[in-house]
Amino acid sequence: MSDLSTNPKDPALVMSALWQDDCDRLEEAVRFASQRELAVINAANEDERVEAERVYIAAAKVRDRQVDRLDILLDAIFQTKAQSFEGAAAKLAVAIRADATSPDDPERPWPHLRSVHADLDRLIAALKNAAANDDTAGA
Repeated sequence: MSDLSTNPKDPALVMSALWQDDCDRLEEAVRFASQRELAVINAANEDERVEAERVYIAAAKVRDRQVDRLDILLDAIFQTKAQSFEGAAAKLAVAIRADATSPDDPERPWPHLRSVHADLDRLIAALKNAAANDDTAGA
């Protein structure tokens, strides 16, 4: 994700970075809940099953709260106007991650949108490099 120090005043960039971090946490929560669900299924006796079920229910609640948080933040991101090219690129990255069925989904429009996102990231990096060179030359 973009370095927030490049434009910390762009709320779209900040919210997009938070959403990406939360999405990573959701993936961890989903894995953990799935493992706990398997423990319920594979429990050797009733006592084990009861404990495994208690842990699974708690893990599922954490996962579900994370999904709710992501949905709220996603709505806020797309109601917020980007204040920078970085913010616009970050919003595009969120849209791709939120809606593509997988990170390398070959179905249209995902390869095209990933290409546009890569172009934006490349152009932003070039602009920053040019600005840094200008700062160095003027010093």
